[in-house]
Amino acid sequence: MGLVFFFGAGASVAAHVPDTMGMVRDFLASQDVNSSQGKTLSAIVERLRTWSEEAPGRPLPDVELLLDVLNRLLNAKDEPLLTFWPGGNFNLPGDAARHLPDLMDDLRNFIKRACIVKEAEVSYLAHIRPFLQYNRPLDIFTVNYDTVVEQFCNVFRYTYVDGFDLDWNPKTFERTCDVRLYKLHGSVMWYLSDRGRYLKVPVLAREDKIELITREAARSLMAFPAQKLQLSEPFLDLLSRLRTALEQVDIAVVVGYTFRDEHIRNLFWEAAHKNEHLRVVLISPSATRIYEEKLKSYPEGPPSSLSERVLTLPYRFEWVLPMLLDQFVSPLRHAVSLEAAASNAAIMGQTTDWVSPAFKYAHIEWDDKAAEALGKTTVSHLKERTGEFFMRLWVSSWLRGRPDRARDSLNHFLDSLQDFDPGRMDLQLVLSPPAVVMLFPTPGGMKSVDELKVMIDLLNSILSFRVSAVKDSVKPSVEMALVLVHPLWKYLSPWKHGRLLEDDYFALDTAMKTPDVATLRQDLQTLTQTQPPDLRENLPSRLTAIERPKLQAAWSHLLRLRDLSYELPP
Repeated sequence: MGLVFFFGAGASVAAHVPDTMGMVRDFLASQDVNSSQGKTLSAIVERLRTWSEEAPGRPLPDVELLLDVLNRLLNAKDEPLLTFWPGGNFNLPGDAARHLPDLMDDLRNFIKRACIVKEAEVSYLAHIRPFLQYNRPLDIFTVNYDTVVEQFCNVFRYTYVDGFDLDWNPKTFERTCDVRLYKLHGSVMWYLSDRGRYLKVPVLAREDKIELITREAARSLMAFPAQKLQLSEPFLDLLSRLRTALEQVDIAVVVGYTFRDEHIRNLFWEAAHKNEHLRVVLISPSATRIYEEKLKSYPEGPPSSLSERVLTLPYRFEWVLPMLLDQFVSPLRHAVSLEAAASNAAIMGQTTDWVSPAFKYAHIEWDDKAAEALGKTTVSHLKERTGEFFMRLWVSSWLRGRPDRARDSLNHFLDSLQDFDPGRMDLQLVLSPPAVVMLFPTPGGMKSVDELKVMIDLLNSILSFRVSAVKDSVKPSVEMALVLVHPLWKYLSPWKHGRLLEDDYFALDTAMKTPDVATLRQDLQTLTQTQPPDLRENLPSRLTAIERPKLQAAWSHLLRLRDLSYELPP
């Protein structure tokens, strides 16, 4: 089995290529809003903004919808639906109709300029290189017009083929190379000449129309919605190759794509129906919504062939890419194999291990699969991994818009930490070398604070990453959770392997603020040198009395996680 990438607009945002709504925003900003043409554009955009049923309340329509509408307006005479409204008014201001050709040309030119990417802007894609160690050639499908992948190959000295020599030649895909690039909707470097030739012209042309040395007029080959199914080569060949690839690989990493294109969505469904091994890793700040609305069910309502086969990562691509292979893709394959082994064992009537797939799915943030696997065993079987399992399930469920599961998992996580309640704290002293040791007596024996520190370090790390990786509307909620975790993380940070050396303890700011700190330090030195019985008995309790309120204060902040709302904003 293998892996393919599929890039949508979100894959290029880190290269400063606007996403589909950003393209409209920037195009609006480039126009003179007081001109007749600018007013026409503003009127069209406002009408689309209030009409769009795909995402009500979005501040702007996306550029594909704008292109589609401009094309339809320019070719209104070919619209059969207009015959049902005889005498209908053209509902745009003034002489708007005469500006439509210029608006279309300006928009296509703007898109072309916005999609020309500089070498310095693709450094974030360096983390794709590890995938080439296991998948060479690496297949990258994209619906983007930009040159992000081409520049990635140029910067890192990878050879690539995209179906072109000068003219379209699909046999190039059979050549030895590092990357096979399939540009499903065309490219700013591709042109269609007035003689019907499909050409690749890698020059820095900032206008949509060019003239070739052969005197052929050519226009950028960028297919937008109204055209996508009307064009034949090279688009039908590229779509066929996408279908073949999806039927052969076990993982498709889809980045920043909304699955708006019905024909591409159908290809994924058809491939998943034929290829039972296919799993999709969907990376986008809106990944869960995209899956729920576009992939999980067929239009008629029943579960689709991709139901329960899509791992959603609701993060910005440039943040998740550095860890994508090691922390998500490779463990995903392991999780799937563990689940298959448990299922086969159950069928054979053998002892089943559902804990391993449950924990592995929790680790890669596939909360539905983790909860499903746990439902086939009991929480007690998690044993020492109970805390980490529910901590991961809490965060992943929360960030995927499942508040009830998030709250339940958070409560399980906090309950797993009860052995470390500050009231149980017991500080002890060791004399060689002099150090303070923090322990917690439990019915099962003494527990070191190091166990708690490891868990809180992990939680702090998980939340810190997500503060920057999630979409802006979710960021404040994650920041608040991090604020509540931080005091306990900060308090525990100096403790190494459950202890603090004497000098390190008294170097702490909190220790230095302790009344009679000089006396306390002198008594510890005396105990180290002569070990008088009275100090041996009372000094640990004195230190415990000092440290317990500090731990209690930090602990109380952690418990306030229960008070947060886990309903995600739109």
